[in-house]
Amino acid sequence: GLIAVPMAVAAATAYACTAVATLTDSPGAALPGSTVTVNGAFFGTHSATDSTSAGPVEIRLGSLTGPVLATASPSGTDRSFSVQITIPADAVSGDTFIAATQQTASGTPVFGTPARQAFTVSAPAVATPPLFAPVTFTPPPASCVVPDVMGKSASAAEGMLVASHCGVGTITHPKSKPHTKKKTKHHYKLVVGSTGLGVGSTAANGTKVNLKLHWV
Repeated sequence: GLIAVPMAVAAATAYACTAVATLTDSPGAALPGSTVTVNGAFFGTHSATDSTSAGPVEIRLGSLTGPVLATASPSGTDRSFSVQITIPADAVSGDTFIAATQQTASGTPVFGTPARQAFTVSAPAVATPPLFAPVTFTPPPASCVVPDVMGKSASAAEGMLVASHCGVGTITHPKSKPHTKKKTKHHYKLVVGSTGLGVGSTAANGTKVNLKLHWV
């Protein structure tokens, strides 16, 4: 009984001096596909050439047994490491954790492991659609529609052509004025007798229309 007490005290002291493995992440939140730096300390020493040392530290997201995102070999007096992981593209947004597990050579968890650190998978920003799609209207180009200028004076016909998006072409006058007999009360005037394009014809905007005048 006297011997057992010091041994129990020694065992308790040994465990009290063994630090629990710790993790930190930077940043603590990231989008899927982003890279995050994971730092750890107080893990078991790992040597790839020593089969009796602890195995490598395995880093996972949201699970102790899921896909391994990275491995690390702790070193130094504080048995630390620093690795980078890529958040899986299919990671579900929300609060989760980064886990670090490590096994001894005999297959049991290294004392103080697994270690966990809170982490948040950020949700991608969603663009707010507009309440309505902008509508743009381009009016069709104006067309020349030959108006009915028959019997109109030259000036009146010109105004009607311009209003109908037509141009004024050549105006042909008759060679001579009709002979006026004595005692007649009729006063002759020049009016449009025919056009280069038929009344109601459609042409490109600004098309010039020839006018031929005659006396009436």
